Amino acid sequence: MHSFHPYLPGQFCWTELQSSTPDSSRAFYQALFEWHQKPMPISDGETLTLFSVQMKPVASLRPVHPIAASRCATTRWLSYLHVADAVKQTELAEQLGATILMPVHTLPDAGKQALIREPGGIILGLWECAHTTTTHPNRPAAGSMCWHDLYTNDLEATHSFLTAMFSLHTTELDVPGMRIVLFSQLETSTRHEFALMRLPLPEHPPGAQPFFAVSDANATLEKAQALGARVICPPTDAGAGRFAHFQDPEGATFGIFEWATPNNDSVTAVEGRATNHH
Repeated sequence: MHSFHPYLPGQFCWTELQSSTPDSSRAFYQALFEWHQKPMPISDGETLTLFSVQMKPVASLRPVHPIAASRCATTRWLSYLHVADAVKQTELAEQLGATILMPVHTLPDAGKQALIREPGGIILGLWECAHTTTTHPNRPAAGSMCWHDLYTNDLEATHSFLTAMFSLHTTELDVPGMRIVLFSQLETSTRHEFALMRLPLPEHPPGAQPFFAVSDANATLEKAQALGARVICPPTDAGAGRFAHFQDPEGATFGIFEWATPNNDSVTAVEGRATNHH
């Protein structure tokens, strides 16, 4: 059974693929997740692609900005944290040591956004949504964003930044050879929002990696490989489900998660996935 609630500050509310080869990226993800795509003209003659599942928007794709491209930016997923006040939160982020990459700007009918690089090196979007009724289920439909892993150069710096920015509570997992921190809205909550860890691979840059729900991890693996993706971690059992990590043909990394049974809670699944991470 799905329960719905408004996004709270500190929850990931959106993810967007910024691609240096948007046509190739669009074809890959549309084929992999069977996303419906809708082109939407944006400024400077560019086109944003809005992906949806069951008529509900789940992600977007846009070309890498020319300024970013000139700095050798590669194709990557960029994810947004919900904030109640974009101006105040951006000011707070700067006070806490973040670099402001894009100041607050208004999107007609969508709210306000900003782009920052936190002290541990992760680029994050901040989004003050115009529609406060935005909701999401505990168990998103297949193809929908369901989780994030955050990879950092400096775990202590990122940990301090995020808890100060959003007053989030943390729980550490006892994983041999790794330190994984889970973030929650409430100290006593069993619902976690995302996980933080040090960079797992030398070639893996700091960032927020989205996970998408799937109904069959093995079938998704086969399809992803056929479409040219590289498998970073094959489908792995994790308590209430199975997870896997991939790098798409253009270099962006993402994950998938398949729940084992209809009655398992997404929180249990995430804790199990994190415990079995790499």
